[in-house]
Amino acid sequence: MTEETFSPILTEAMQALMPSAEDVDFYQTHGWWVSKRIFSDEELDTITAAGVQHQNHGSERPLPTPIQKYLDWRPDVGEMFKTNSYIIYQNKTISDIGLKPILGAIAARLAGTDQIRLFSSYFVEKPPAKPNELYTVGYHTDKAYCQTCSSTKMLTAWIPLQDTNTYNGALNMLDGSHLWPDTEEVAQLSKETNYAENDNHFVERAASLGLPIKLLPAEVKKGQVGFHHCQLFHGSDANYSAQPRRALILHLQDGDNYYVRAYDQQGQLIVNNNDLMVPKNNEGNPDYSDSDFCPVIWG
Repeated sequence: MTEETFSPILTEAMQALMPSAEDVDFYQTHGWWVSKRIFSDEELDTITAAGVQHQNHGSERPLPTPIQKYLDWRPDVGEMFKTNSYIIYQNKTISDIGLKPILGAIAARLAGTDQIRLFSSYFVEKPPAKPNELYTVGYHTDKAYCQTCSSTKMLTAWIPLQDTNTYNGALNMLDGSHLWPDTEEVAQLSKETNYAENDNHFVERAASLGLPIKLLPAEVKKGQVGFHHCQLFHGSDANYSAQPRRALILHLQDGDNYYVRAYDQQGQLIVNNNDLMVPKNNEGNPDYSDSDFCPVIWG
């Protein structure tokens, strides 16, 4: 489908939730920022119920191209860090609540862009830790998973579905790491897809390169949203509570983003899952402005 546009209007209530100039400066300097409360408990509880329903009973709107089972978790996959990809596409209830214009407006201001579109979405669940399985998330950048994107302004909205803190697996930010120097060593670190790795040595590796190391937990209350830059290194520790730690994750793209060819270390063309979902544009490349998979949220 073609890209949809609309004229955004910031209401007085929305203006009160927008980041200030100081907040934007914080985001640009540190690479992350936590919003005021923009979702109600009822909205987030509805997302949780819809996400669990999807896990147990399947999609309302099946994907046109199948993806790996671990990327759209079902009980038969077994206990693990659970990810349900393309949840916005597959579940209307979550889409209707999650794609709030205020979320897009905040992202646009932080990124310094006029338009924000969705790039990908995930319902995730970190189970309580076990003695032999902590379900940690290794340090990585989100850019490592979207190397076919031209933009370096992309950012992620991390929407916890309960209060999230260091006890139940909050994100740990390598503060300011999106501004690390553009060296070959940093570029290599940035391309490593360590999401599923227990990379306990990552910080030591980065420090050995003389990079500034400042680890900060992003504790986010229910209703708030944590935003982070696509080039910021981050991970998460174990969930030591007795309850699952759930979140809705939205990877967001600015209006100028488009597909670029990218290759892995073996010289193989990188194929993002979006490339298998969206139609081709006039140049024959995946259309990252497709309104079904990459709807406009703001702009």
